[in-house]
Amino acid sequence: MSSDKSTVSPWDKETSQKFESKRPGEYFDPCQEAATRSLKCLARNGGDRDMCTDYFQAYRDCKKQWIEQRKEEKKKAGDRQDVPIWSAIEAGNFKQALKLVDKRLAKKRTSHLEAFKIYIRSRSSVQSEKDAVLAHLEDLVIKKAIITDQEDIDLYDDALVNAIPEAGSIWARTIGELRWQSVKAYPKQEDSGLKSFKACLSERDWEHAQQIASSLEKTFPNKHQYVFWNISSLFLRSMSSDLPIEKRTLWGRLAFGQISKLATATIQADKSKSLPTRAIHTPQELLLLQRITAAHGKLEDQLNYLNEPSLGPESIVAKGDWELWRNKLQLMEASEHWQQLFEITGDLLKRARMKDERGEIVEARMADWAVWQAYLRSALALRTPSTLDSVSNEIAAHLNPASGIDKTWRRNASLAWLEFTFKNSSTPFATETSGSDLEKHPRVAAIIKYLQDFGDATTAYSDLRLYVELLQTDERSRLLEVLRSGLQFGKTAKINDLEPELKALSISKNEFENANDMTRCVNLHKLTYLIMSSLPEHERRSSPLRKAGELSFTCTHCSSPCEVYCGVCLEQVSQNSIAAYTSAIDDNGKISKSLLPTDRHPADDFCTLAAMCLMKLSISGSSDADGSLKSKHVAYALQAAVFLEYGWSQSKSNSDFSLLLSSGPSQEPEKDVQRLPLPSCQ
Repeated sequence: MSSDKSTVSPWDKETSQKFESKRPGEYFDPCQEAATRSLKCLARNGGDRDMCTDYFQAYRDCKKQWIEQRKEEKKKAGDRQDVPIWSAIEAGNFKQALKLVDKRLAKKRTSHLEAFKIYIRSRSSVQSEKDAVLAHLEDLVIKKAIITDQEDIDLYDDALVNAIPEAGSIWARTIGELRWQSVKAYPKQEDSGLKSFKACLSERDWEHAQQIASSLEKTFPNKHQYVFWNISSLFLRSMSSDLPIEKRTLWGRLAFGQISKLATATIQADKSKSLPTRAIHTPQELLLLQRITAAHGKLEDQLNYLNEPSLGPESIVAKGDWELWRNKLQLMEASEHWQQLFEITGDLLKRARMKDERGEIVEARMADWAVWQAYLRSALALRTPSTLDSVSNEIAAHLNPASGIDKTWRRNASLAWLEFTFKNSSTPFATETSGSDLEKHPRVAAIIKYLQDFGDATTAYSDLRLYVELLQTDERSRLLEVLRSGLQFGKTAKINDLEPELKALSISKNEFENANDMTRCVNLHKLTYLIMSSLPEHERRSSPLRKAGELSFTCTHCSSPCEVYCGVCLEQVSQNSIAAYTSAIDDNGKISKSLLPTDRHPADDFCTLAAMCLMKLSISGSSDADGSLKSKHVAYALQAAVFLEYGWSQSKSNSDFSLLLSSGPSQEPEKDVQRLPLPSCQ
């Protein structure tokens, strides 16, 4: 039986070829295939949408891309019409640009052309045209105009900046309000909301930024980032100085309340599943929790959160963020939980030297200086024999050459030894000394030991300066004797000799085999200057016995009568520095040839130190009335200038030399040197 003509399928080969020659967008929504797949997935899974999330997302992405493509095509058509206007603007012919816009407005009035016209008027040099910009914007705000296209709002934004460069609060009440009204009218336009949110943040318009963030959070409840953008915006409003204290407190409490709920949700979350949307997901969010709690909660709340396995520094969410450990240690110290702090920091330091199954230390960062400081403070607060012994043993374990700890982290242990030696009444443990009588001066011995281990670091002087300042006069004298007689550095083995040999350096021995030797010697000279000149000068300057223009003091080191500056000691330091610098530079290129043009020569600080001593000599005592070249003071100043000129010729990349040369000798040379980036001298 032949079938009826009406039942014949219209989709035959001929029809198929006809439609395949067309673009999908010409006759149907190109995303229908994705929609069909979504429905089939639902049918297969009994209507369970969770099982078909990827299919539905593919459909949404396809739809979004298609709509954006159609918008882009329309925009390009409009852009082509804008080309002549932009050409006139770029040529500075604003009158012509306005004529072109008015011509198009006469045909059809659009919000884009209105924004374009205001932008052109803002570029005019006529003040009345610029004044019209703010009036137009305020009129839009009064009318609660809704501008859908973000590019039109951008034109208004640029117009306001052109008319009023420092808009400030004017921006918030005009452009900020327009952006918020646009988002409020079309909350599902996510990209527009994001753009407006970022624009408000960049202009410090916290009110509208928070309103937009709140809208995004409500419209897209499954997007985690908008939850925290809203909380962050609330917190920013609580810190705004433009608001009264009552409102700031209100916004702060709202932020604290919301983030506390997220913290509770994180604690209560099922550990076998991924975290819910309204929970804490990242280390940055944990830090925000701590900051908001610090501002609007209690110290106990902060510690409770940090002690929680889900929110603490070792939680999965923290991802090893070190700042959380710092916060925890600081809070425990502030709350004086000394015993608990001592146990936690002790455990961290043990972990910092433990090796894994491959023999590698993987948690070396646990020996951070902040951990050592908290460890020492808690031990000194408890001050029991067992805690002090534990500190001694822990430091010794970190300094053990066989420990495998990197030198960077051993430096922290050496600094801890220094700190402990200076703050504890007795030596923490026996040390290797270069002289038996040093055992009478454990603090001096600790400084020397640190110099021997880390004297080749440019930071050694900065590390030791504070401790040298704490020394008593007899301790300073003993340290100065060691620096003068020589200090043993580094270990170098002889050929066919199993016994290591220590190399001695002093402030008078100028034999450098490498750049490390120069750096070590630079640190010796800086410490010598600190002991002989800088510290005594500070004490004399603050002494009630000081009388201007009189030799009111006797130098502790050379026994010469002096004013604030001791000329004898300054001359000695400058001569030693010049001799060391001359020897370091005259190395036949052994060291300097390995330096890049942008590198500073390791001996540059010798030059800086000598020049500063000479500048001090140039202003010490009374000068000749005629200021002639015979004056010693003028001679010293010229010597300093010549020496700096020579140093600069050898090390052009060292800006310290050019700075000192251009500033000249002032009445307070220490301040000149303090402006330099290196902690060289004072």
